[in-house]
Amino acid sequence: MHCVVLYYLFIILINEIVGQHLALRIMGGRDAIVTDYPYIVKLELQTVMYRVPKIVKNKHICTAGVLTSTWTITAAHCLTLKGKKVHKLISMGPVIRYGTLEHNAVSSVLFAITHPAYRLTKDRIQNDIGLVKTETIPLSQYARVSALDFTTMIGQEATLTGFGLTDNAQGAIGDATSVNKPLQVLDVVIVRCDKDTSVMKPSMCLARKCDKSSGMCPGDSGGPMIHASGIVGVNSLGPSELGTFCAKESTDPVYETAEVTPISPFIDWITDTTNDDYVP
Repeated sequence: MHCVVLYYLFIILINEIVGQHLALRIMGGRDAIVTDYPYIVKLELQTVMYRVPKIVKNKHICTAGVLTSTWTITAAHCLTLKGKKVHKLISMGPVIRYGTLEHNAVSSVLFAITHPAYRLTKDRIQNDIGLVKTETIPLSQYARVSALDFTTMIGQEATLTGFGLTDNAQGAIGDATSVNKPLQVLDVVIVRCDKDTSVMKPSMCLARKCDKSSGMCPGDSGGPMIHASGIVGVNSLGPSELGTFCAKESTDPVYETAEVTPISPFIDWITDTTNDDYVP
């Protein structure tokens, strides 16, 4: 993250810029304290090359928040790879990686579901929220979902989180783990969305809290937005200008507000799904 405004690119735009399925990242933020957010995890795609010896590779896709020992929340667009649902690609091994840089483990994804009203086109995204059912993930603390009405939160502070692309002191760029960085966080202020330019529904918009450039980049999609009351949203999208910014190329500052998918309109769906023995 970088201390300016935050943004998220549609996965379609990111595919064009980066050439692969990545979500968003935080540039210009700060390292999270290890014990603050144990429930924020990485959604990875695990592939196996059956050679001798066998080679297992993990590719970071998105960030997510663990709600219970077997349910995790993220953005719906994180659960689609090249038009196919992640749970259709279970043979490729989607996993949740949790823990610290030094001590981490993975839990297999059993299936993933997007909200039934989720829609993504080249110029609009709706109901960008999804849930992942996993094997047991033992944590010291699970995420708390806030029921606070997002329309009442204008002017309040929140914190964006993500394991996506970032840079280290040596100038290397990659997802946080690959450049030996912990979870990245960025403080923001919730502002009113411009109805004429917003392409999300429902959405919460954000403003920077300082003068340096900052932004969400590939790999941060799905990351929980944290408020004093709990998780109030998940990272969704931002302007295409962030593609240049996230690549660390010279660019003018990006001052537009970012958009995240609010949690409050989906409380009943989240509760009903995670309380039932849901099977797709």
